[in-house]
Amino acid sequence: MTEFLIEPNSQVVISNADVKELSLLSFHIIIIVEPDPETWMIIPDEKFEHDLNYIIKLFNKGLDAELDPESEIYLENNTAVTHPPANPESRVIWIRYTNDDNYFDDAAAFCNVIFRFFDYDDTANLEFYLEGIKNANPTWKVGIVGGMFEDDVIRIANFISEIGFSTTVVTRQCISRNAFVNLDELSRYKSWLDRYGMMDDDLDSGVENGLEA
Repeated sequence: MTEFLIEPNSQVVISNADVKELSLLSFHIIIIVEPDPETWMIIPDEKFEHDLNYIIKLFNKGLDAELDPESEIYLENNTAVTHPPANPESRVIWIRYTNDDNYFDDAAAFCNVIFRFFDYDDTANLEFYLEGIKNANPTWKVGIVGGMFEDDVIRIANFISEIGFSTTVVTRQCISRNAFVNLDELSRYKSWLDRYGMMDDDLDSGVENGLEA
């Protein structure tokens, strides 16, 4: 993981625990966070894109395995996998975007609720939904997974913590920004290269083909 782009609130727990220590199914609500497609994209290089697609595939498989009671990972760790008291099934929420630039579709197969964001500030409906749950179940705990760990995941974790939930970011099921490009940074870098006449043909072509924010 890299440095936070969004600082976590002091109430948000960042946990590096493995599945034997902290099962996702010990949370009342599990939230899968998609990276904002207006901010993040796969590195525009064939080799890195292939590597990242592999990472995303592993993420989806790993998350599926934790959420599926019939999976090998679940069964191997069944002594540690405990459902919340008086809650036979964890609720899974998928925060995705309205276009097709979502990475965690496969893992979202276990979702009970989907919220479609137009941008990362589009939280009104999610807030209304969660405040209703909080009023009815004030002691429920929320686990956050997805990407980007240093940005979108922490932003949502802060938001949920401010509603009043006990909120934990489970880092083993988060994807870091390391293999992605921040489009704002790319745009600023392009401007810097242009200013000093250093823009090469490859990067210039990439930005002209839609990499610029």
